[in-house]
Amino acid sequence: MEKIQSEKEKEMLKRWKIFNDLLHLKNGTTYKEYNDRLLDEGIDSDEDLLRKDKEIVDKLLVESDYPKIETVGGRSKRMFIPMQSIDICSLKKPRRPSFYYRELLDMLSHTKGLLTDEWLEKMNIHFDAPDEDWSNQGNVISFEQNMNLDDYTYMPDFFKAIRKKQVIKVEFKPFHLSSYVIIFHPEFLKQYRRLWYAFGLGKKEGDTGEFELTRIPLDRVVSEPIICKKMEFKSSGTDYIDYFDEIVGVDNYPGRNIDHIRIKVKRNMAERIDHNELCSGQRRDKELDDPNYLGYCFNVKINKELVRVLYSYGSDIKVIAPSHLVKLIKKELKKNIQLYDD
Repeated sequence: MEKIQSEKEKEMLKRWKIFNDLLHLKNGTTYKEYNDRLLDEGIDSDEDLLRKDKEIVDKLLVESDYPKIETVGGRSKRMFIPMQSIDICSLKKPRRPSFYYRELLDMLSHTKGLLTDEWLEKMNIHFDAPDEDWSNQGNVISFEQNMNLDDYTYMPDFFKAIRKKQVIKVEFKPFHLSSYVIIFHPEFLKQYRRLWYAFGLGKKEGDTGEFELTRIPLDRVVSEPIICKKMEFKSSGTDYIDYFDEIVGVDNYPGRNIDHIRIKVKRNMAERIDHNELCSGQRRDKELDDPNYLGYCFNVKINKELVRVLYSYGSDIKVIAPSHLVKLIKKELKKNIQLYDD
């Protein structure tokens, strides 16, 4: 494992040396030019990896009191190092375990789905490495996340139950209602809007009906889950990749049809929408383009999360179709206006 980690560190250093050279060119570089150069050198890469390189370099530049990488242009923006004397390969610094553990927990809260074995192995290698220098280092990453959220408390129990295919009893307390126990066959974990949710087959204890696909917000679990050792685990058969591709957020209604959503986005917001997609499958809809707006479309089920996301952009996004979604947005806007008319 140490050899694998060392090889990956060497690959990163190779990428950064090339990135450093390109950033110091008179015309700078783009992600495409960076990727093409890596391919010429026989180094594997993808767009997410290159963007991550830039994010890390920007963070390290700020920590070293240097200006960030300058960018010019739109989606295929050119990137420059503002100071010729900067060598980005010399910026990477070690960190203290006490801070690093906090960062890993924070990063965990922003991962999609489950942690992989490879990720856990990397974490173990990092802490076991004898040549690490943890002296005089502070925290180097921050997310908008409350480290004391209750939904962290029992997340390891759910994670282990998923991995071991164990049935568990979960004491669940909805807002403003009494708590009750759910018999739960956990299959998947997902974070949305800073909260964790568990998915799987479930039903109230004592209920004689069939198990149904159930979503449990982990912040409403009020006691440690209990393993039901004598119960056989049942799978819902759900493909959770497809399940979440159909929606924005976590509420997927089985009987609801998928709609073709068409929206117009103000041109000055388009780059943000490209970088931070509203949902998977988002694509350009050039038929809707005009001097002030760019068109986008995607296919999802309409739910509260979608409405809230679209509503949160105010006048920067205009919903064009379907008509029933337009009516729903108008209804929400009227409610808001009436609130302030009182």
